[in-house]
Amino acid sequence: MIILFDIDETLLIDSEYPTNKDTISGLIADLIAQDYICGICTFRPFDVSVREVYSEYGLNGPIVTEGGACITYREGDKFVTNLYDKPKGFDLKDRVKNCLLEYVEKNNIDTEVVVSNDLFQEHAIIINAYRTAAPTIRIPKELEDKIPDIVDHLQDNPALDYLEIRVSHDNNLKIKMNPRYVNKIVAMERFFGNENIIFISDREKNLPMHNKNIRVYSVGEDKVFNEYCDKVFSPLGKGVEDILIMIKGEN
Repeated sequence: MIILFDIDETLLIDSEYPTNKDTISGLIADLIAQDYICGICTFRPFDVSVREVYSEYGLNGPIVTEGGACITYREGDKFVTNLYDKPKGFDLKDRVKNCLLEYVEKNNIDTEVVVSNDLFQEHAIIINAYRTAAPTIRIPKELEDKIPDIVDHLQDNPALDYLEIRVSHDNNLKIKMNPRYVNKIVAMERFFGNENIIFISDREKNLPMHNKNIRVYSVGEDKVFNEYCDKVFSPLGKGVEDILIMIKGEN
């Protein structure tokens, strides 16, 4: 049995660990001792913050990131990442950078285009270096009025036509790019086949009807998401604890 946890608003609440983190960690340890595989499924890229959460909760399983576009396995002391539909010689960040360079040169814009982990450089277009298959682009404030045109330019590039490209709902200076038709549930089906999976999350947009081998439990208040879930638990931190106690009691 595989148990996958979302991170934000599930294992972290407002970027902080819930007050019952130690209790949750102890329950995870008990389930791992019973041969459960416990991992992560998140929209975050595989970065330091994800590795910290993985370590803090003592997880032992795979890490699905970028909304289902990547999966990382632990092999001894190392982590190995595989991409969704990765062509030979593929480097998405280079493709995106070349496309943006073409745009700034064509429009005589004196702005640097960089691939970086430093997302808060004020006067550069920044491609998030941590993201491998579903990149985000930070646009400087002075180019805010150019963002719709930049999105159109990216969408018109044949090398990026498999991506869904849009301005972020929560930050109008950020452009998000995700492989089309990819989400966490689809990723679970693709990566794990017919394995029995429990997914614990606060929400999941565009959730398809999950197959009979995937149980989805909610620890949030998203009513649309909750309609798809096998059971809803709240509040958030206590909800995760209650779910794990329930799973532990099934043995």
